[in-house]
Amino acid sequence: MEQWIGSAALCINDERKVLFVKDRDVQQWSLPSGSLEDGETLEQCCQCEVFEETGYRISVNRLLHIKRAIISNDQVETHYFLATCDEQVANATIDSNKPVA
Repeated sequence: MEQWIGSAALCINDERKVLFVKDRDVQQWSLPSGSLEDGETLEQCCQCEVFEETGYRISVNRLLHIKRAIISNDQVETHYFLATCDEQVANATIDSNKPVA
């Protein structure tokens, strides 16, 4: 059984809107996320994945949850962080119809 470790970001802006990414293959919205690279912290992983997927630089505020699951016979561990968007460096799409509950 292989292990996958990664981070995901719940990014909320001042208007209480959440940053999502849309998977082009399955047409579903999700939080920006990705796998931990060698030599990076989970917080750095979170920042890098959000930037790569959205063009936003973020500040990681705190760990919200660690989800552990077995998916396709792999151990999956996702670390969810609360974050704020600091600066948009490249184009990104924010779905303004998804307010924080």
